[in-house]
Amino acid sequence: RQKVMTWVSPIDVAAKHFDVSSTRQPGTGEWLSNSSTFQEWESGISRALWCPGIPGAGKTVLASLIIDRLRAVQLHEPVSSVAVAWFYFNYKEESTQTPNAILLSLIQQIAVYSNKLYDLLRFAYKEHPNSCPSARQLIPTCVS
Repeated sequence: RQKVMTWVSPIDVAAKHFDVSSTRQPGTGEWLSNSSTFQEWESGISRALWCPGIPGAGKTVLASLIIDRLRAVQLHEPVSSVAVAWFYFNYKEESTQTPNAILLSLIQQIAVYSNKLYDLLRFAYKEHPNSCPSARQLIPTCVS
């Protein structure tokens, strides 16, 4: 299973998430969690949550808090009904942040929660073991 997942995307978002979330101090982001804007987004009333800020303001750390909250919800849902996927952007890593790399990382993360998607990726891996097709080629297969 790991071979197929690495074939889809070598980006280790879990390790990056651990690094970011381990820098959070107790109480970080409580103001966001308690805001009506966040609560409306979390409950589904609002479809987007926009958190602008200058570099170094803490957006990534806040994102890690939100990811952890969503993952906690995910643990209480039936398998395959909820998938949490994310991507941390970093201006120092621009070469790995192409649209294709980002989409493949998201596909890989969703496949962790979807056996059907994983089976499709495993089939594609058997067809093209030396290189993963582009996200543009994989997405139609994934959503069918």
